[in-house]
Amino acid sequence: MVNASAPVPCTRVIVIETTTRCNLSCGFCAHDNRLALARRTHSADSLRQLVQVIGEHALNSGERILLSWLGGEPFLLKFLFGITEHARRKYPLSFSATTNGTRLHEAAIRRHIVEHYAEITVSVDGQADFHDRMRGRIGLFDSLRRGVQQLAQEAPDLKIRVNTVLMRENFAGFPELCHELAGWGVSEITVNPLGGRDRPEFFPGNRLTPDLADQLPDMVDSIRAALSHKTTQLIFTEGYLKRIQASVRDIRLPIGDCRPGAGYLFVSASGTISPCAFTAGEYGIAMESVLTPAAFAVLPDAFRSMRQSLRAQACGDCPCTNVHGKFS
Repeated sequence: MVNASAPVPCTRVIVIETTTRCNLSCGFCAHDNRLALARRTHSADSLRQLVQVIGEHALNSGERILLSWLGGEPFLLKFLFGITEHARRKYPLSFSATTNGTRLHEAAIRRHIVEHYAEITVSVDGQADFHDRMRGRIGLFDSLRRGVQQLAQEAPDLKIRVNTVLMRENFAGFPELCHELAGWGVSEITVNPLGGRDRPEFFPGNRLTPDLADQLPDMVDSIRAALSHKTTQLIFTEGYLKRIQASVRDIRLPIGDCRPGAGYLFVSASGTISPCAFTAGEYGIAMESVLTPAAFAVLPDAFRSMRQSLRAQACGDCPCTNVHGKFS
């Protein structure tokens, strides 16, 4: 088994929404545990089958693939650890996960991450008062700080990314938060502007305004200057700024050809595979129909054909952050 922390340049990222269950109550998120929703979780068998197909494809093709667990909160699923560990032993796959960090205080969880993951993304919304209030748990920020710092000490080569959802109330404090996160040993900081898809009732009063978005370029330059002597990087591109500027002004930003499925795939908790989370309705292919490496290999061709026949509604105002260079 190769070193899980070694940087591996990947040609495709596959994000798998493992569950819509979560243990926190975030007012901006569709997985808020206060919501009376039917929660969906992949079975261990269905995920094991999918990872086997992807792993065998990677063996056959030599393609470098990063599998990224998403939730809800993926680390609530005990069976996920065994699937990850087995796949790491058997296939040339890299793994990542996005987590709310509520289990990072557990030594066994950190050890699992250190041994099997290339990167980990932790969601942090702001300093302690804002983060704890927004996530519905007092003391969460302090626990998160300790967990991330311990993880950084135990795995100095692991890419630890923090992602922040920027909204009106936490915007001014973002530079201070970046300074705080650099002290935790974080590798990268990324942002998402608050979107309206998950919680449309929360969105209007909390979304970024055009005035705030116009302040972003100078803010980014200032933060980067402050971090220049640190090992922490703020990842932010011109293309991503253009997406944010268009969003806050309700200007549509269509995408021509994103080469659907070639560099990125999204697997929903309901069991569909699509080019991104926003096009599952038009282009979603059922997981149970992708049972062989050959069936997996032709997914980009299938999506390209679908797109030629029908343009997904989301493509007329593409909200997919990776298409606009969020991680570049």
